[in-house]
Amino acid sequence: MDGVSTEPRHPLLQAVLDGDLRLLKEMAGVVAADVGVWARALTVAVMEGRLDICRCLVEDHGVDVNQRTFTGDTPLAISATYGTPAITRYLLDRGADPTLAGALWPPLHAAASFGIPSALPHAAC
Repeated sequence: MDGVSTEPRHPLLQAVLDGDLRLLKEMAGVVAADVGVWARALTVAVMEGRLDICRCLVEDHGVDVNQRTFTGDTPLAISATYGTPAITRYLLDRGADPTLAGALWPPLHAAASFGIPSALPHAAC
């Protein structure tokens, strides 16, 4: 085995990975009740650096920007850690709480460590 998972991905998560906004919008009624998969979709979009997908998930589908992953991390903490300043700024503008921390570093610490403290102007006070 080469370490690659052969499990099928949830179609919503595959749409996020593929950057398929059309399919993502079409799936709204199909997976509307599964809040967990929408939160995972936002996490994947953040990790992939897909601001367009993040906007769609938050603005069109109402995904909570402070929803925690199973490790307790938020999309903001993940964004700050993986160095996506545009998404970090976007999440802050949409109400992400910079004081929430999980398994990863607190967002401000992560942003400073990765050289993007300007991504967190709201938290610097």
